Amino acid sequence: MLLFIVLFFVYPLKFVFTNVVKLFTGQRSTFFDMSPADNRLLLSVYSVGFVGIMLVFVMLYNNVYRKRAQLGLTAEESFDAHAGARTHAISMCLGLVSIVLAWTLPLDWFWLAGPVYALQGPLHWRNGVLIAQARARAFPSSKPVRQ
Repeated sequence: MLLFIVLFFVYPLKFVFTNVVKLFTGQRSTFFDMSPADNRLLLSVYSVGFVGIMLVFVMLYNNVYRKRAQLGLTAEESFDAHAGARTHAISMCLGLVSIVLAWTLPLDWFWLAGPVYALQGPLHWRNGVLIAQARARAFPSSKPVRQ
């Protein structure tokens, strides 16, 4: 299933990346030849693929967390499974925000659905800080984990 979702995500990603590079190098981009509806659809397909990949990771981490007793996980490993699910859920939510923006913003502004992904940096930084603080409180003798 993950392989199918990745393949579904890669083609729009290649198309978007190629055209963004053309924009930055001064070449004519295909984006200008597409109708606004096609551009909205492109952003939506890209975002649906992104959300699908992140959803699979959230489900995998939640499955590990749910079966922590069966798997014999330590408290720290259970903490990591929960933190991993939360981390990927943040990314998934940004993808959902992008879909909503792509279809609700006026034609002159719908392109903002793409750069919304830049919020991942600050959001994941803050999430990492919160996870590190929670880890330090819960497991004072353990070393910080680098992810």
